Amino acid sequence: MKVNVNIRRRAAADEDVRKLNSIIIARLSKIDGIFRGDDVQLQAVFDPGKGESAGTYLSPFLVEGIRGGVSYASRTPGAVKDRGTSDDFIYLELDLESLNYNWFVTVVFPVIVEAFGAYRSTVVTDLDQRDDDFNKIVELCRLEKKDLKSRDGVFRIQSVNYFDDILCKRAFGIGSKEVAARLEEHVYVVREIGDGVFFITSDKPVAGPETLIIDKKIKRLLAGR
Repeated sequence: MKVNVNIRRRAAADEDVRKLNSIIIARLSKIDGIFRGDDVQLQAVFDPGKGESAGTYLSPFLVEGIRGGVSYASRTPGAVKDRGTSDDFIYLELDLESLNYNWFVTVVFPVIVEAFGAYRSTVVTDLDQRDDDFNKIVELCRLEKKDLKSRDGVFRIQSVNYFDDILCKRAFGIGSKEVAARLEEHVYVVREIGDGVFFITSDKPVAGPETLIIDKKIKRLLAGR
């Protein structure tokens, strides 16, 4: 079974992406158990791109069962806006035949979130549901004129989630502390980290009808019902 990890941070216009990448890779390299060897900082090659984006491919240095890298949004003058198009992100694919899911989501995932300074992060365990959701999200974004795919809302609660305080207020109308309080005793893990809330809906990857059942339950709790 393969699942996807998407960890997003808001780009800042005044950041030097090459220096930022060095900081991010240094932080990630300190996370136990996800890299082969200790020299990822020296060997991982930063690709500055051609102005529109940049990134570092990490798959050759990641342990068996993890593939992915880091991508940075354009910092060209005027490009950085309060939209998902101005997100930096870490993208990972996990192969659960080779990797312990519970270890990754409870131990590694929150550490990556903090190391990256993320505002929104998910582990998507039902890739078919993600694909089914795509056109619905695009249409809602068009109708509501909001960036519901990233900065303005949450269309689908995933198996593993992190939302910062700003996103919680935009998506749910309450701050991250209140989100944590409403989910207490209703999910597998919930705790405040950084400037937001991290929660896992179940002790195992969720797929099929259970995805929709849990999504509905969490949204009802966050709406105070």
